[in-house]
Amino acid sequence: MGSMGGVGTSMHTSEFIKREYERFKNQAPAFGLFFMGRPTIVPTDPDLVKEILVKSFESFHDHGFYVNEKADPLSKNLFFSNGQQWKEL
Repeated sequence: MGSMGGVGTSMHTSEFIKREYERFKNQAPAFGLFFMGRPTIVPTDPDLVKEILVKSFESFHDHGFYVNEKADPLSKNLFFSNGQQWKEL
């Protein structure tokens, strides 16, 4: 589990990411971690967030989560949507 030890048992994923964000927010514009075995970048700099979400949208629109909107209509939201659907939301 590396630095994610305890996630899912004694700590929620959001708590872990918040802790790491607080740790790196004044040290680097972003930090990386492995989330469910996939390399993931977490931006900490507001200008970098704007660059990713607005200016470079075409390169960063796929969040990597699979959802079945028919079986779970509530999963059609900003956090789990991809591509044009995400941009519209």
